[in-house]
Amino acid sequence: MKNIKSLAIIDDCELWRTLIHYQISKCERLTISIGCSMGDDFFQRYDHYQFDMILLDISLPGTNGYEIALKLRMILPHIPIVIFTSSNDHKDLIWFSSVGVTGYINKSRYQSLATDLCQILGLNSAGHKFYNFRPLNAIELRLISLICSGQTNKEIAEILHTVEKNIEYKLKKICNSLLIPNNKLKIMEFAVKYGYW
Repeated sequence: MKNIKSLAIIDDCELWRTLIHYQISKCERLTISIGCSMGDDFFQRYDHYQFDMILLDISLPGTNGYEIALKLRMILPHIPIVIFTSSNDHKDLIWFSSVGVTGYINKSRYQSLATDLCQILGLNSAGHKFYNFRPLNAIELRLISLICSGQTNKEIAEILHTVEKNIEYKLKKICNSLLIPNNKLKIMEFAVKYGYW
């Protein structure tokens, strides 16, 4: 018997909720237990449902995604939260990572949404390697951003007012924690694939 995980969705756009439902319906490992267009609606109804993860948009009417994430961390601290947004603002990445959001997926990747969510939830299938989606801290996000913008380790060290060896150590640590090879190309691939760039 397969381990099936249930999702809660908070997204104000009916078209996006429909696309999410469609993508999730193609995966036998995922199901949707509750879909809401606003955070207030979710908070009024969530205790009547069981779910293993929350898929959250940032731009919402009423209570925005930032405020919802903070509240979710207080009342549901062990439920993973994945931001699903069109925003490419690196400040969003840093802020959401600082409150313990589990993952960040850009809506441009909606066609691989089910696969990405399975990876985040650790629903392994034979032959696939899954990344450890621990939240990245602000320094790690800044390093990834600088790498993706084409900076050398020396240039990054100058920007961050440190020595090049410290940058090499931090990059190695990031790669080890994300279970990816320690090279810039793999860091850039990871950043693009999972919406960090």
